[in-house]
Amino acid sequence: MYRLIWFQHFHKSAGTLIVNLAKENDELLFKNNANGNPLDENGKRLELWNYNSKELIEFIDQCEREGVTFVATEHGSPDFRLL
Repeated sequence: MYRLIWFQHFHKSAGTLIVNLAKENDELLFKNNANGNPLDENGKRLELWNYNSKELIEFIDQCEREGVTFVATEHGSPDFRLL
């Protein structure tokens, strides 16, 4: 069974510690990321909080295909109802 931990990172709230603990506990982060925040192939942050339902589901499906088990977002919040 697949599970994905989605961490809403709030600045100055020990978020980096949580991301580092995820790594230490063998969670798999998005291949290209900055402090757990997924990046595209050019190093630009994926603005997951702007994704519509279809785009967010496609992103989650991509994470599942790639075995990603931990995602962080810190510059906006995705649709938590969908998650």
